[in-house]
Amino acid sequence: MSVFTVPKIAIGEIKNLEKVKLYLTELNKKIRFLSENVDGDNIVPSEYQKFYQNEEKAVQLVHSMDGFTLAMEDHEEKTRAAIEQTSRALDLYVKEDDLLNRISLSTEKISISGTGLEVDSKNFKLDNAGNLSLTGKITAESGNFGSFQIVNEGGTSFLRGNTIDACGLGGTIVNVRNRLDITTDKDITGCYIDFRNCKIEVTEKTYFGWFACDDVVCGSTVYANCGQCRDAYIGGRLSCYDIFSNDRGIAWSDRRVKKDIKPIDNALEYILSLRPVSYKLKDEEGIHYGLVAQEILSGGDPFGIVHTMENGYYCVNYEALHGVITKAIQELKGISDDL
Repeated sequence: MSVFTVPKIAIGEIKNLEKVKLYLTELNKKIRFLSENVDGDNIVPSEYQKFYQNEEKAVQLVHSMDGFTLAMEDHEEKTRAAIEQTSRALDLYVKEDDLLNRISLSTEKISISGTGLEVDSKNFKLDNAGNLSLTGKITAESGNFGSFQIVNEGGTSFLRGNTIDACGLGGTIVNVRNRLDITTDKDITGCYIDFRNCKIEVTEKTYFGWFACDDVVCGSTVYANCGQCRDAYIGGRLSCYDIFSNDRGIAWSDRRVKKDIKPIDNALEYILSLRPVSYKLKDEEGIHYGLVAQEILSGGDPFGIVHTMENGYYCVNYEALHGVITKAIQELKGISDDL
């Protein structure tokens, strides 16, 4: 007598396509063996059925011109796993109480539903938490990506969003093989871009477009066009080929924005107390010239040229020394004229 043993697959394993593939392969072997070893008197032209049951489990096999069904139930665990096939569709599912994981293939579509989906392949990985990792190119001409709309104009596809209240990539690794463009043709107000804890690697120059936002924060090597941003905080090195300001900086020279105007006293004495030095940075070659912030602070920093950045390091506002140096030169000229 032939004994048919249904292969097992747990309800959690149906989310893993590799597990499903192994299950279907083993099931196909079992069915082939069963069909080749069935007693002749069990076969009728229209339908063949087998049903086994004990106190713990039950298994059912139905093979007819209308379709094929193989199901197994566990009475204690209250689970049911089945594969159902017709000429137009193939369903594979595992059910436990109200939980149902299902894969359905038809001529119209392939549908996967359930508590979670897990895929583990060389070029595409998706874990049960929803983290996605893939290689290759994503191409789309229309549709929606989250709250963004996929737009194709001039042969280029890009994402377009309506209103963005806040956006951040805290602690995120952004690895782009080519150029990364983040642009907008409209103002994004009340928004921030924070890359301080992120690792950004691109092989070409990266462009951040004309954002009207509160802050652009960057701690990595990124080419950024801050556009209309109010503040730009750079935790690393900033390289600029041009600096221009039309509402701050140069505009601060206007008397109309100033109050409590007083002359600078003891400017020459202060300049002479500074210790200009040459130095090298620990993470790069090349000689630099300037001042040491801690030495300025030890003298009291009467003109407030030393500031503390968000990362805890000191910086020197050399621009603030312009007026002090000018006054020191005037004092020096006065001393020279008296000689």
